[in-house]
Amino acid sequence: MQTVRGFIISLILVLSAGQGYAQPHSFTFTEYTVHNTELSHNTVTSLFMDSRGFLWVGTINGLNRFDGKHIKVYRHNSTDSTSLSNDFIHGISEDKEGFLWITTRDGGINRFDPVSETFVHFKYSETADNGIPNSPVYLSHTDQQNTFWVSFGRETLGILNKETGKFKKGEILNKKSGERLASPNAVTEFNNGGWLAVSFDGLYFLPDSTLQAFIKTPSREKLYARQLNHPAIQKSKNLVQIYTIKDKGSWIRGGGSPVVGISEEDYPDYLRDVADEGVYKNSAEDWFAQREQYLYTGAGEPGIAVINTETNKISYHKPVDETSEIGVNTLYEDKHGGLWGFSWGNGFARLKEQKLFRLINAMNYPQLPTEFMLAFEEEPGKGVWLGTAAGVGFWDISRNRLTNVNRYLPGEELTSVWSMDRDENGLWIVTLNRGLWYLPIVDGKPQFDNLQTFKPANSFVKSYNLHQVKRDSRGWLWVGYEGEGIQLIKDPDRLLNGNPVHAIEFNNPETSQHIKGNQIREIYEDKEGNIWLAMMQSGFNKITIGKNEIVEITNLSHNAGNTNSISFNDGRSIFQQNDSTYWFATYGGGINRWNKYTGKILQLDEKDGLANNSTYGILPDANPDYIWISTNNGLSRLNTRTLRFTNYTENDGLQNREFNTGAFYKMSDGKLIYGGIGGLNVVYTEKLEPSDTASPVYITQVNLFNEPLPSDTSHLFLDKLTLPYNKNFLSFEYVSLEYDNPSEVEYAYKMDQVDEAWVTAGNRTYAGYPGLEPGEYIFRVKSADGDGVWNEKASTIQVVITPPWWQTIWFRLTMGVLLVVSFASGIRYLSQRRLRKQIRQMEMENKLRNERERISRDLHDHVGAQLANIISGLSLADKYNQVEEKGKSSKLMNSLKSDAQVTIKQLRETIWALNQNKISLEGFIQHLKTYFGNQSTLHESLNINYELQADEDIELSATQALNIFRVIQEASQNTLKYADAENLKISLIKENGQLNVAIKDDGTFKEKNNQQNGGYGLGNMKKRAEELDGTLDIATGNGTKITLTIKV
Repeated sequence: MQTVRGFIISLILVLSAGQGYAQPHSFTFTEYTVHNTELSHNTVTSLFMDSRGFLWVGTINGLNRFDGKHIKVYRHNSTDSTSLSNDFIHGISEDKEGFLWITTRDGGINRFDPVSETFVHFKYSETADNGIPNSPVYLSHTDQQNTFWVSFGRETLGILNKETGKFKKGEILNKKSGERLASPNAVTEFNNGGWLAVSFDGLYFLPDSTLQAFIKTPSREKLYARQLNHPAIQKSKNLVQIYTIKDKGSWIRGGGSPVVGISEEDYPDYLRDVADEGVYKNSAEDWFAQREQYLYTGAGEPGIAVINTETNKISYHKPVDETSEIGVNTLYEDKHGGLWGFSWGNGFARLKEQKLFRLINAMNYPQLPTEFMLAFEEEPGKGVWLGTAAGVGFWDISRNRLTNVNRYLPGEELTSVWSMDRDENGLWIVTLNRGLWYLPIVDGKPQFDNLQTFKPANSFVKSYNLHQVKRDSRGWLWVGYEGEGIQLIKDPDRLLNGNPVHAIEFNNPETSQHIKGNQIREIYEDKEGNIWLAMMQSGFNKITIGKNEIVEITNLSHNAGNTNSISFNDGRSIFQQNDSTYWFATYGGGINRWNKYTGKILQLDEKDGLANNSTYGILPDANPDYIWISTNNGLSRLNTRTLRFTNYTENDGLQNREFNTGAFYKMSDGKLIYGGIGGLNVVYTEKLEPSDTASPVYITQVNLFNEPLPSDTSHLFLDKLTLPYNKNFLSFEYVSLEYDNPSEVEYAYKMDQVDEAWVTAGNRTYAGYPGLEPGEYIFRVKSADGDGVWNEKASTIQVVITPPWWQTIWFRLTMGVLLVVSFASGIRYLSQRRLRKQIRQMEMENKLRNERERISRDLHDHVGAQLANIISGLSLADKYNQVEEKGKSSKLMNSLKSDAQVTIKQLRETIWALNQNKISLEGFIQHLKTYFGNQSTLHESLNINYELQADEDIELSATQALNIFRVIQEASQNTLKYADAENLKISLIKENGQLNVAIKDDGTFKEKNNQQNGGYGLGNMKKRAEELDGTLDIATGNGTKITLTIKV
């Protein structure tokens, strides 16, 4: 949505001697136009930041609310009386109640309620006598007494009553000539109540007495002013802005004309007396930004005006990159001190003030030998020595002057300077192909005539492949080579005095004390006085020193496959952060943290947020928890506690993305210097104050089914949502009001009752919750700034999803009562049913027991009697055989045989019934068929048919089955013996909870007594029906039909 322009506005001021580090005023742009935002029009007319931190942007086609990422547009709607009255915005302000006041060109004034997002109009009306002119609004100003002044057009200044909407008109007259003056475009209100005003008729003063008389006298319509005719404003009387500073004066901008200043000394006496009481308010104060003694303001075509309020000197500056379209014709300072710019037709821009970096390059210091930096060394109390690819330069900080030192050096032209080191008496310089130099310095003055050079031909120096030099805290001199290791001179003063010295070598692998590798990139002394060497191909060597003697030499280097080793062997620099922690920069492997007590190594590279894996110099921040790293892709600042990186590039004011080996230095005052291929940067780390909290985060929109939720209240002010169960697809949009680095803001959100922990969203400003179940929830969102500092005061909104009616509490209570009643009734019913069932079961068991007893008696009475009769008959037959009465014996034996067969049948039927707990009707019918099939007399004499009609499988108890069988047996025997029938039909039909057993024949009924068929007559059948709690009916007519009815 935003485009960061890769250029800087450099406002190079003439700094007087003694200003030292006072740096050029520089900014970077972030542009916002119709091409990368939802901005309603590219012609911006005004900017205003409200009390919550939202930026309001007025254009010629609507009002815009900007939050750093998104824009919401408000426009006039002819069908909505609460919409904006006119789209051409002139100005925006906010009152103490939080209402915004929007002045327009053709629609008067609007009061905007941010809660309801509605506008109330105060404008000209042909029907309403409100006194408001039909003219553009050029000024709205609330004075010390809370009087709301409004300037309409060129001719009317008056007071608007915010409650009634009535406007009291006034006209301004020149007190001296009586001529009418244009109404003010801007005013300075002094503490005594008087105004210094600018208008299309120039500059004039309205005394407090005149203003008070107009306020207190309803009939008063004239305000008398004293016009000021200062030479500085004679060329252009079309004045639009004024800014006054007590004891300094006023600066005035005309329409299209440069800014002019009027010193307080040039005020008329009456105005000087008023100004001495101080300034209450400048109505155009937001269009000016004060930084120490400098005052910035937009100045139209010339660009930004930079005003030195001490000298009243004004300079104008435009962007260096002329391809920029944005311009800064008008400057706006928000309530947090942030700067914005806009111009006609080119949108608006965020101006990020570059306080952190100062740039020194050939553009602002043409005396630089070259912009390619290689080494730095501080000259105490004076400045910095610059080692470059084209010799030595010196930046005199006290006078802000840069000198090319090469012209003072004797001999051939100096090329690259790899390293420099300042000792008590002078400066050591390592050159390319020129050997080792020493420049004596006396009382801060270089003694160029006494420059000493040490070469292979005249000294201990082994070759011209010198690369590093370091004089340590013991006074020892260390000299490092590119390919030939390192030398130690323990008494360099002897060398400087022209005496021979012994150079100790550490390059022989045959000795116990030797370094690993021979290409030195840095010589570093730690807090214990030990010497560290950054090696090009072998990591890092540590030379431990105790009591002025070398104790041991150890090495830290890369070990493939071992994460607890240096990440890469091309070492570039070392930095000791504290007693235990060291940091190592590598070229290709990022940086490494080593704990000397635990031996643990932590590797950090691009995947962890480092700007680039090719790193050069590590230096400390003013905050001891931070370090800086130069890379091939800008500078990185690391929070060593959180391991969070912040990266900087040219867009932040750096000389280039590419820095150089050896080109880094910490000044004695804590400022850092980093150099690269385009000059150097001074880093003011003390100006990076760690934030205590991130910017506030707001829930800007609630969506229902991905569409904005209809609401009479702005979503910004919603604290509770109540929605039905079928409207539960919600999403939330939120934003932190961070305008400098919105892409570095991180968010986390959480829905209570849904999310167990905070959901990390990164830079995403959207959270969705589809299908929320009925219940109560709280959505929370918080943000963290670029330093990882979280604003723990989360923005919240309560969400209530109501259940359907069948899930409501009252319904559940009702259903609960019904369930309890039903449950109790069910329990009672089941208990009674179980009781009845138990009673019936007991009755059935009792009947079964009685039946078994009866059957036992029958067996005893009938079967037993018959068996006794057979036994007696057999005895009698035996006697007949003894007396040879064979005829009688044969007849008796036949009779006994028949009795035995009947007995066996009765016994089988009884055993069948006793062996069955339950007998199905189908099983019963099958038994009947088997029985009648075995009765040859029956099945040969009668045609027997069976009928079974039942809607379910009915089961008979043993008692029921035996009694029914006996009835059918008795009935069929009667039919065979007495009815002369041919057909017999046996039916078992269930209906209405009863079983009807019918035996019907087609014979002639002959009533007999109850002793038919050996004692089994009709009386016995009725008795069996009674035992079954049933009935027995006999119907005669067309045959005989016996019906047994029992309950089942």
